[in-house]
Amino acid sequence: MKFRIKEPVCATTAVLLALMVSGVMSLATAGTTLDVISISDINSTSCTTFCALDDKFLGGINQPEFCSVLTASCGEKVLFGGNVDIRSQEHLGTTPYIFIFPPSEKENRYGSGYGFVAIGRTWKENGRNYESYLGVINEKGLALGTNGLPAVSLNPHPERPFSTSSESFRIRAMRECSNVDCVIELAKTFDWGSSSSRLNQHHFADSTGDAVIISAGRDGELAFTRKEKKDGYLISTNFNRANPANGRFPCWRYSTAAAMLGKIENGDDLTIPYFESVLDAIHQEGALLNTAYSYIFDLRTGDGYIYYFHQFEEVVEFNVSVELAETPEGTTCSLYAFDRLFSQETKSKATSEFWEYQKQIIVLKIAFGVAALSGFCFFIYRKMRSHTSE
Repeated sequence: MKFRIKEPVCATTAVLLALMVSGVMSLATAGTTLDVISISDINSTSCTTFCALDDKFLGGINQPEFCSVLTASCGEKVLFGGNVDIRSQEHLGTTPYIFIFPPSEKENRYGSGYGFVAIGRTWKENGRNYESYLGVINEKGLALGTNGLPAVSLNPHPERPFSTSSESFRIRAMRECSNVDCVIELAKTFDWGSSSSRLNQHHFADSTGDAVIISAGRDGELAFTRKEKKDGYLISTNFNRANPANGRFPCWRYSTAAAMLGKIENGDDLTIPYFESVLDAIHQEGALLNTAYSYIFDLRTGDGYIYYFHQFEEVVEFNVSVELAETPEGTTCSLYAFDRLFSQETKSKATSEFWEYQKQIIVLKIAFGVAALSGFCFFIYRKMRSHTSE
């Protein structure tokens, strides 16, 4: 494992909440902010204890993230990235990980084909373990991000060969496809059922700069919103790009990102620091909702950058080809917990900020309770006065 820590990355509400619930407040166990160094001594965990990808269970899971996803290309540069925004109360017990899926010629529980790296999370529900992948890049430079949307009706297609969960679609796309055209054709082979709850909104981009957003169309069929030109951008937030009435439109995050990406005039303008600044400008934070982590992928080089809890002063860097090459032979999947990758300073800052927001919730609840109790007492007092006067 050749992950490297550089100054800043973002923290994850999911990890903070999981640790709070379990009482383990040792989220920060690493040292101070580090220069660029190798942390290849980080041990991986086998994914086999986590993954449950069958329809019966994953099809019923409904924990949509909010999220913003961006594709930008100019000249020879193609960058893809996003913010994963999570409601505090919805993700107790979830843990963020980096998943490594090496290429495989033989079929296994994760399919066969290209290798890929995913940023995602795990959680337990109804006594079973689950995982979800929210930012993914494969060895061919195909990338994926997702947005949560309110469910709408879809036209079922039981005649199609695949009827399964969105996770299986994501895995198959990463295993089999190297470009957007392939993803579009693959999506058409899936029966997504009668509701878009499994589909939400998928945003794909490839190393040529092509990109597409897959969502539910007004007619109940899949809709494909394409990036209009090679040099340009495509943005998805939490309204349906094919049907803006489905979701939160207008969206300030979309408008802000569009204004900033629209200023890019040449390849020199499209840099990792500038892309970071866009994600920073549209991150969310507060008592109820936070950008848990962010990611950027360079689709030409395979370099990845991860940020923790809307903190962009520290970053964990990796390269897809390097990670896949160094995965032990015979491994089907390995994962690396976020809390092993970031510095004490970053994690402590995230913990402190989270608790400050929780204090605000407590104060508001107390104020509401006092107001409700006062109103009830006043009501009783008036009733007693009215009986007395009679």
